Amino acid sequence: MGFCVAWRNLTKGICDITCPEGMIFDECRRTPSDFCHGGVRVPGTILDTMWSGCFCPDGQLLAEKHKKICVSECTNCKGPLGEPMLVGAIWESNCHMCTCNNQTLTEECWPKPSATPPTCSPGSALISDCCNNQICVKKTCEYNGTKYKVGETWRDPHSPCLTFSCTREGTEIERRVCPQQFCSEDLRIWDEHHCCYSCNTTCGVRLSRMTVENCTQEVMLPTCEGNCASGSLWVRSGKDLQLQHNQVCCKERDYEIRQVYLVCSGAPATKYTYKHITSCECQ
Repeated sequence: MGFCVAWRNLTKGICDITCPEGMIFDECRRTPSDFCHGGVRVPGTILDTMWSGCFCPDGQLLAEKHKKICVSECTNCKGPLGEPMLVGAIWESNCHMCTCNNQTLTEECWPKPSATPPTCSPGSALISDCCNNQICVKKTCEYNGTKYKVGETWRDPHSPCLTFSCTREGTEIERRVCPQQFCSEDLRIWDEHHCCYSCNTTCGVRLSRMTVENCTQEVMLPTCEGNCASGSLWVRSGKDLQLQHNQVCCKERDYEIRQVYLVCSGAPATKYTYKHITSCECQ
């Protein structure tokens, strides 16, 4: 007759065996755990030699012969995941309430009663779940893969004149209408969203594409363009008062001498000197 030694206790946990929840490890076991079959307790077969492994604690047995679940009594009741349910237990499964009958040892189920529909918050909506129960869920709006809550607003860089808002009815779009403006790109002053622009009409240097008299090619040359504040002044002339208008024009203030090559009147390209305006002022 052999001997069995519980040697794992001497390894300081290095060789410990982890058992499924509810089971315990035994190094020297001759009788395996009893098990349930058809709702009846079946004793475990006595072994010829000692076995080590995971077993049910004293007073419990396996729910089935090859299932690592320990129970205190045998039943035929199964839960939603096939797990054994004790006599008298109550659980929810497939939109029904179930219990394990203490006489038949089988499940008895009935439809789950419908609850009173809840009152949803302003940012929620009432919908039916898989069991046709009324529940509240947070309403959201989705745009380009991003979800937004009710009350949130956002913009799209590709549509700068549109503002999007998430409401209880869904996504609302507000379009900004810009006043009509007509000026070149370099005179446009855009708003922060690059939706609308105004035209810069103050006195300043403007580069313009133009041709010189009898010359073939176009050149970019600076000019002074824009509005200057004008005014009027009453002056005395003998015994009369006369209204005198101030004539203020946008003229060059600073410049530098530059050269440009032009083909004019059929002659070869000739170098011309001109005043390249660098700043303007109202004079």
